[in-house]
This record gives sequence, structure tokens and C-alpha cells, in this order.
Amino acid sequence: METVRKEIRGLDKADLDIIEQHAQEENIRTNELLMSVIHDYATQIREQQSSETLHAYIDDLIAANNNLVLTTNYNTVVIGEALKIFLDKLEKLVGESDTDLKYLGKQLDQITNRNT
Repeated sequence: METVRKEIRGLDKADLDIIEQHAQEENIRTNELLMSVIHDYATQIREQQSSETLHAYIDDLIAANNNLVLTTNYNTVVIGEALKIFLDKLEKLVGESDTDLKYLGKQLDQITNRNT
């Protein structure tokens, strides 16, 4: 393991005493405790930075998904309107007695009105 020395200025002696006391209670060396604390803090910083990066990508995915939903809704309306025109023309050719065409027309009206 590489040895790194770092001088810490302004460290309160009482804080260092608390760390040493805790290390004794945990039955580890003060150096090991400090290494663990520094490592945990560095890991926390890396995770926070990664989270910020991922957050931007997630926002982009949400925006793209919202656009997809809107486009799907608009397409449903357009297709429904086109089918209504087709059914009207078909009804004129077949005659008004066809109840299946009327049923389909009502269903299309409900779908297109719901999505507008």
C-alpha cells in the first residue's frame, strides 16, 4: 500500500483525541480509522458527482418520453378522424342500416374526443 503523508493545519487537538479514543474502542489503529473515514468521504463525493451526471440523462429521457406520449396521442386523433371519414363514406355506399358501422363510428368519436 502506498504511503501518503498529509499535514493538516488547524486541526483541533480535542477532535484528534476523540478520533484516537474511538479507534481504541474499535480496536483499530488511528491511521486505519482515518483512512476509512477519508475513503468513505471520497466515495460519497464520487457518488454525488455521478448522480448529478445521471440526473441530466434522466431528465432527457423523461422529456423524450413525454414527447413520445404527446405524439402518440396526436396520432391517435389523426387516425381516428381519418377512420371516421372512411366510415362515413362506407356508410353512404352500404347504407345506414349497418349497425356495426354506427357502433364503430361511436367508438371512434369517443376515442378521438378523449385524446383531444
